[in-house]
Amino acid sequence: MKYQYVCAALMMSLSGVSIAAVNESCPGSIDIQHTAGIFTAPTASGKGEWVGVLSTPDPKPIKRFEMATVYSGKNESNGTFGKCAYMTEGGERIDLRYRPGESSEIAVQLENTSAWKRTEGPFGVVIYQCDSPEKNACAFSELK
Repeated sequence: MKYQYVCAALMMSLSGVSIAAVNESCPGSIDIQHTAGIFTAPTASGKGEWVGVLSTPDPKPIKRFEMATVYSGKNESNGTFGKCAYMTEGGERIDLRYRPGESSEIAVQLENTSAWKRTEGPFGVVIYQCDSPEKNACAFSELK
């Protein structure tokens, strides 16, 4: 029996199957670049970018992280990623959206679940919010 488990593990490692997913989290304020009101940051996976837009004439750099939002799905720890909200040095709020590739609704699983707080929004919509300023605290992984 042990031989079968060893063979199965060996076959999986040789096949190139990856079990681990890349954990994403809201980008740090220092990682967010802006040009002409368009704010961007790379994703941890490198497969997309975070994007947000401010239409003010002279937008200021990001000052601090405010919170991340995930809209709950059928499974309490899964849902659709909403946004990462930040405050600029000029006092404007900017929301960055997670956009790997071009898909607009990304199914995710919450990681570091102790950082996410469950709340109910209008019409009974379950929302998870994370407001921890710690790097990688508001973590999630993309569901395939």
